[in-house]
Amino acid sequence: MPTSAISGTYTVTVTGKSGSLSHTISLTVQVTSPDFSISASPASLTIRSGSRGTSTITITALNGFTGNVTLSASAPTGLAASLNPVSISTSGKSTLTITVSSNTRTGTYTITVTGKSGTLSHTTTVRVTVRRY
Repeated sequence: MPTSAISGTYTVTVTGKSGSLSHTISLTVQVTSPDFSISASPASLTIRSGSRGTSTITITALNGFTGNVTLSASAPTGLAASLNPVSISTSGKSTLTITVSSNTRTGTYTITVTGKSGTLSHTTTVRVTVRRY
């Protein structure tokens, strides 16, 4: 298949002929495009106010994906999120460090981590439960 093939399911019909004899068979072909997946472990953390916690972000190549994935994280007010490294080639891991300020209210917050490579974009979330000292 050419690298520009569009993902989908296709039917290919093959006919063989020899003189007056003919036989036809249909084949189903599944074409998948290179892609990647993103996940977080753990996907849920409990962190005390004024402390920090970590989660591992994993990028997994799918269907022959070979690109670079750039990571970014968004956190609500009272939480800060940083990633190291911020770029992963093909497959790999990044550490998400979440810092909770000392005046953050108790409750549950969501941090969203986005991985982008060209037109591909995927997200995963980490749920953070903040507790007081």
